[in-house]
Amino acid sequence: MSDDKKKYKVEFAEDCKTLALLGYDDERLASHYNVEADVFSQWVEENESLRSALAEGRELASGQVARSLFDQATGKVKVRKQKLARDGSVVLLEEDVPPSYKAAELYLKTRHSESWDKPQQHEHTVESHSVVSLILDDIAKGSAGSSPLPCDALTDEDEE
Repeated sequence: MSDDKKKYKVEFAEDCKTLALLGYDDERLASHYNVEADVFSQWVEENESLRSALAEGRELASGQVARSLFDQATGKVKVRKQKLARDGSVVLLEEDVPPSYKAAELYLKTRHSESWDKPQQHEHTVESHSVVSLILDDIAKGSAGSSPLPCDALTDEDEE
């Protein structure tokens, strides 16, 4: 590497913002400028404009991803243009994209982790006052003939 390529130039900041928006990390940025990672780190440390540009590019990228994930989570209507074959006119077609459970879960876990990140445990208590348990209780007490069921619920076979 020549010494020219190791020197920071002011115009790098705007380029870095664009590359950060495209998902470049510091290592890829260093490679893009043909410098070692520690040299690029030094540029970032010494240049406020570069730090700001990287932060802005990364924030914009995160926002785009969050918006896309939100759209998948909630579903949406996609509108696209399509040219008709015969006369060449263009029509707008709408396509319903249904919500995605996985996208909704991921969005909520990342955006609202305090309430969605950990599985919730719930305890339920059920009182056993079902008809079957009432009948069994009656049988155990020896209360024959005092069934909680209406009389017409018994069939002829039951009475034999």
